[in-house]
Amino acid sequence: SGHAPVAAPAPSPAEQAARAVANVAGVAPGPAANQSPANQSPANNQPPPAPSAPPGMSPASVERVLGPNAPPIADLADLAARKLALLEFFHRAKDETLPPAEVLTHYLVAACDADHEVAKRGEELLRRRCVWDTNRPTVNLEDPAIVSKLYRAFLGDPESVPVESRANPASPALKLRLIALMCRSVAAANAFPHTVQAIFTGLYGAGTNLRMKAAAMELAVWVLRHATDSQLAQAAPLLFSGMIKLLDGETKGAAASGGIAAGGVASLRGFCYQALGQLATRLPRLVVGTPDLAARVFTALGTEPEAVRPSVQTAARSLASAYKGCGGGVAMAIEGLLLSSIDAGAAVGDDAG
Repeated sequence: SGHAPVAAPAPSPAEQAARAVANVAGVAPGPAANQSPANQSPANNQPPPAPSAPPGMSPASVERVLGPNAPPIADLADLAARKLALLEFFHRAKDETLPPAEVLTHYLVAACDADHEVAKRGEELLRRRCVWDTNRPTVNLEDPAIVSKLYRAFLGDPESVPVESRANPASPALKLRLIALMCRSVAAANAFPHTVQAIFTGLYGAGTNLRMKAAAMELAVWVLRHATDSQLAQAAPLLFSGMIKLLDGETKGAAASGGIAAGGVASLRGFCYQALGQLATRLPRLVVGTPDLAARVFTALGTEPEAVRPSVQTAARSLASAYKGCGGGVAMAIEGLLLSSIDAGAAVGDDAG
């Protein structure tokens, strides 16, 4: 027709989070609202893979650090020596020249280094210069700029950044350290959509493990406790579906298996029930429209292993408060669930006798 194509509007933060969740959770997302299947790029037009760079860095940043005429790194010992020299430079710089907030992520990365001496020195400098848990902190974890740095280090850069400048996500060890800091910051609990992206990356991202999943669930509980109402309204539906997926997935039955990882799985499922309880407390309208969640939790009181039951009981109390005052078929269904739970408990008591 000769008309220039109209630029597609940028996706909203909620759409960005939903796509990120779909990517890491292994759910195939549908086409964006502003993109028809006919306009999507065919597979053979995909961009080439990005040049290699270590976690937390981009190809451009690697080139910038090494310099155009830098001698090649001889071996791992040479690399460690260069890292220690850089840490020594940071150490000698005064706070006025290089404030603690500016070196926080550098020290965190060093503390997670594979080389023992680098990790030891990084940990030492981190504890000495970057203090956040005293009455006179040198690093303010409520500073939006610091929170943004933590999430950028965790997630890497978005796909909109050119591949040569796109920073990779953090290493698993660094992700655990970053989550520990996020769970000390109310500002970090109010950074949607990064909160949801970090949680789902920890739960379903490539290379995740039981420890990472437990850390991600700890962050989820923190977000559900400390997010503002407006932030929670955006994050809650995604987090709710994520908790249900986790309970119904690979952890189901594993907590009672008695295997080596049973304790870790029990802790993970406990975090899930804590999160569901927080959701019921903070956003009851998300759960009261149907008795499905109540049925799940009441059933879990009799099926989850002993280590998980305290979390299930807490979630059940939260649900009881959320469902208070509901009427119609939902109220009748809840009443039936309560009676069934009482009958099941009585039957267990008779068997024990």
